[in-house]
Amino acid sequence: KIRVRYFKPWVQFKLDMLEKRRVVIQRMMGRRKGNLLKQCFGCWREYAEQAKATATYFQDVVKASAIVKDNMAQANDLFSTLQYATRLKIFMHLDLRSKLASMQVCRAWREVAQDPSLWNDIGFTELDRLTTDRAVERLVAKYRPFLSRINLRFCHRITNSAMNALGQCQNLQDLNLSDCHLVRDVGIKSIAEGCPGLVYLNLACCAITDLSLQYLAKRCSNLSYLSLACCSALTDAGANVLAKAACCDKLYWLDLSGCTRVTEMGVTAIASNAVSLNTLLLNDMPLLQDPGLLAVAQ
Repeated sequence: KIRVRYFKPWVQFKLDMLEKRRVVIQRMMGRRKGNLLKQCFGCWREYAEQAKATATYFQDVVKASAIVKDNMAQANDLFSTLQYATRLKIFMHLDLRSKLASMQVCRAWREVAQDPSLWNDIGFTELDRLTTDRAVERLVAKYRPFLSRINLRFCHRITNSAMNALGQCQNLQDLNLSDCHLVRDVGIKSIAEGCPGLVYLNLACCAITDLSLQYLAKRCSNLSYLSLACCSALTDAGANVLAKAACCDKLYWLDLSGCTRVTEMGVTAIASNAVSLNTLLLNDMPLLQDPGLLAVAQ
């Protein structure tokens, strides 16, 4: 009787408590799951809104830049009212002096004159004596990623300092340093180390020695046009270094005219290894004799 009267209600009470606990736990798990999903969707929505805002911002920046380029025209300047692409094509026909002068006209002209596509080819020869190391350094620092061709012929004030700046133009392929009398081996070292893609190099009348040929032979493996005319300090030792260089079999045009200390031994060494050579200039070489010319011909 005691078991029936007291134990069964107690067991039922325990069962009811377990059932209530189970129901409460299920409710709590449901709410927790719902909160987690709510937080996930909330974070995703916030991230999507931020990404959309970022994309809109940059689109506005691009549009504003285009508007600035095309709407910077002055009311009394008919040239500035042209489309930007049209103005750019016109500026492509200007020489260096004209480009520099056009930058001083107005903001619209300066915007076009400073376009990087106009500065892949710079001819400093037009400025002659006005070309200084400082001028070269300033232009190179601004446009070096785009430079592929530079002409410094007859720029007598250029020194090794400018060569250090040119050595930062890794995309440079065509370089003319003829008649730059102040350029020495140290400057050529900077060029060779910083411009391994050189294809055309004119060093005529430069005060270089065999050491410069060592630098070029070590770094510039793509040379196909090389002018060493009137580099009177070059000897057979430099010619032998050039003959063993990786670029020798790619040389298509070579000028050794006026290299008065190079003999037939140096010429023969180059000719025997330069299998692609098409043009070889040997003017004013007093030490070159008939056997050397015969070896070149063979």
